[in-house]
Amino acid sequence: MRLETEILDGRVICIAVINSGSGISAEELSYIFEPFFRGSNSRREEGFGLGLATVRSIINSHGWEIEVQSNEETVFSIYINLKSRRETSGG
Repeated sequence: MRLETEILDGRVICIAVINSGSGISAEELSYIFEPFFRGSNSRREEGFGLGLATVRSIINSHGWEIEVQSNEETVFSIYINLKSRRETSGG
């Protein structure tokens, strides 16, 4: 697993979480933010399927953005864009 950060346009912090263990199928990708959903690759692991649903709820409550990408075989990536709400003043 790899974590990367980048500042975009001086106002957005992009956080990328990249898992090179196993990907997620395109069919399952549309469900990963649903509470209690567990992908077929996660059946061996313990859990309730609430992690990404909770993350998305927090992200949405702040007006931020979250995006996922997967190549189905080896890489699953989550990108979170944290937008600054702070306005700059000229004085």
